[in-house]
Amino acid sequence: MAGPVTDERAGVLRQRYHMLFDDPPLPVPVDRIAEDLLGLQVERDAALGDVSGALYPATRRIVVNANEEETRQRFTLAHEFGHWVCQCLTGMNAAVFCRHQDLAASTDRALEREANAFAAELVMPEAEVRTAFAEEATSAASPPASASRRLRCSGGCTASASPTVLDKLVAGGLRNGRWRVFYDPNQNLFNGIGGSAMERLLSLNPFEVPLKVNCRNTEQIATATSMFSGCPSLNSSIQRPKVETLWYRDEGDQRRTVTNCVRRLLSQGVRPAEIVILSTRTLKNRCLKDGWSSDFGAGLIELSTAARDESVVQFSTITAFKGLESDVVVLLDAVSASPSSRYLTYVGASRARLLLTLLLDESAGEEIAERYARFGDTAAAELAAASQGEGDR
Repeated sequence: MAGPVTDERAGVLRQRYHMLFDDPPLPVPVDRIAEDLLGLQVERDAALGDVSGALYPATRRIVVNANEEETRQRFTLAHEFGHWVCQCLTGMNAAVFCRHQDLAASTDRALEREANAFAAELVMPEAEVRTAFAEEATSAASPPASASRRLRCSGGCTASASPTVLDKLVAGGLRNGRWRVFYDPNQNLFNGIGGSAMERLLSLNPFEVPLKVNCRNTEQIATATSMFSGCPSLNSSIQRPKVETLWYRDEGDQRRTVTNCVRRLLSQGVRPAEIVILSTRTLKNRCLKDGWSSDFGAGLIELSTAARDESVVQFSTITAFKGLESDVVVLLDAVSASPSSRYLTYVGASRARLLLTLLLDESAGEEIAERYARFGDTAAAELAAASQGEGDR
C-alpha cells in the first residue's frame, strides 16, 4: 500500500505567511497566501464553463470558476498555485487549464497529482486537522461535518487528501482502525473517489455491503431520476404524486415558471421551509438573482447564508446540497448536453423525498428525447431478461 502523499512546500508556505501576517491558522487564508505572499493576481469568472481554474504564469494570474461552491473554489485556487510553486517556479511557463477530472484524486496526470497533493496539504494541514476533529468530537454537530466547516474544505479537497488524511485521523490507521465509507458512484461529481484512492481502500479487504433498497425517494422520483440522468436507481415501494416537468424558453421564462411553480406549491399547503430550489450555479448567477418574478409573500435565500426560517424558500447549488435531502425539490437546470449533466441530474433529483419538479430547457429537447429513448430501451431489456428468467425456471 502506498504511503502518505504530502508536499512539504505547502507547510513551508503556510509558515512563511504566518511569520508575516497575524491571521488565525484556520481556515487557511488561501487567497491571501496567493496574493500577499506569492504576488499572484486572483480573479473569479463565471464564464469558464467546465474549467474549474486556470493559471497564466506569464501574467502571474489565476482565474477560478465563480459558479462553483466556495469550498471548491478554495481548493481550486490552492491547486492552481500548487502548479505555480511545484512547476512554474522550476521552469514551466505554459498556461494551465484544470477541469473537474484534473482536480480528482484519481487523475492520471502526474503534474495534476502533484498540484493536488500540494493543495490538500495546504488547506488541510495534519496538525490543524487533528486539532479540529478533536475539538469537535463532543460537538452536537457531526464532528467531520463541523470540522470541515471550520477548515472550509470539502469535495475535491477531502477527495484528494483521501485516503491519506483518513489514515492519519483514524485511530490505528485505515489498516488497523474501525471505519466506514458510504459510496455511490452516481454521486461521484468530481470523480474524487476512484482509481488509486479506491484501490487503496479496497486493498485493505473491507467488508462490503451493497445497498439494495431506496430509503429516501418515492417510486415516482426514483424512476424520474433514472430516466433523466441515465444513472441506475434503486427501487422504491413508496407511492406519492407523479414528478412534474415544466418547460421554459429562456431565462426570463424560467424565472416566471419557477415563481409560478413555488406559488402553486404554497397554495397546496406546502410550507416555504419544505422547499429547496437546486441549480448547477449559485443564486447570483441564475434566473432568480433578482428574486421572484412576482411577490407572493415567501422569501428566497441561499442555503449557505440561511438561518432556519419557516417563511423562506432555500436555494442551493446541487454540489452544496449533496448528502442532504428535502421534502420538496425544484430542480432548475441540471438536464443538458454537458458531460457533467448526468451526475448533476442524478444528485439533484434524488435529493427529493416526496415531491420533485424538473424545469427543462426547450433547447435541450433533443438531449432529453435521447435520454427518454435510452431509458425505454434499458427498461425493455430488463423486462425481457426477467421474462427469460421466469421461462427458464
